[in-house]
Amino acid sequence: GDGTGDEAVGPGMHLVGQDISPGQYRAEVSGSQPCYWERLRDTKGELNSIITNNLAEEGTVYVTIKDSDHAFNSSGCTDWEKVDGNRSEDGNRSEKVGGTECDGDETSRSTYDPNASYSVTIKTNKGDIEADLYNNIASTYVQNFVNLAESGFYTCSKWHRVIPGFVIQGGTNAEGKQADQFDDVFHPDMKHDSPGILSMANAGFNTNTSQFFITHDATPHLDPYVNGQLKSCEVRGTSCHAVFGKVTSGMDVVLAIEQGDIMESVEVQKK
Repeated sequence: GDGTGDEAVGPGMHLVGQDISPGQYRAEVSGSQPCYWERLRDTKGELNSIITNNLAEEGTVYVTIKDSDHAFNSSGCTDWEKVDGNRSEDGNRSEKVGGTECDGDETSRSTYDPNASYSVTIKTNKGDIEADLYNNIASTYVQNFVNLAESGFYTCSKWHRVIPGFVIQGGTNAEGKQADQFDDVFHPDMKHDSPGILSMANAGFNTNTSQFFITHDATPHLDPYVNGQLKSCEVRGTSCHAVFGKVTSGMDVVLAIEQGDIMESVEVQKK
């Protein structure tokens, strides 16, 4: 297509730059069969990273294809047409989630740098939370968090666990799913010694995913080290959680978050 009119795409896998051109596309969903679609990242010819996936029961669905680094897959939809101009649904769809406008599009992405300093802005329906990330002592966890944030993984997700006086916890995606599991790499300076500590949620030793929590108060019983000695973290029931950052602004927002509130997006700043 030359961008001057509608372009039929059809269901199935289409690599941008080969079968379709970047732009915005729409499909009609009759309701007889739900429309499922996903955008993926194409890295060296391998479709190895789902950026977004969505399900619509009926109505008009819009999806934006940006560049040749993405691929698009759909099923259960009628033919996709290319449309001119922007719609309010641009960025896959604009959805009302918990009373908040959420944009399902991915944020800008950069290459993780183990030598850089990182900070983040966690945007919620209650306000913004700003935090510095501890790349010097928690690079494995910071890399995981930065990559997920910049892929849009956390966009429109829920704070699904809130215990007053203890923590707020989030880190699944908008569909309630968590990312792949990875092992622990603890450091003696990982300390839950104040309110506003960002730390990894887990189900035991070496079970980190995308879930994390922010403390309401000091919680030293979650430290992986005691008096400079690593705890027996492999023993079931031993609390060992990896600290990877700390809130620098917005602690009032942390304390105001309730279960079901929305993490609208996570913006990464590289220094």
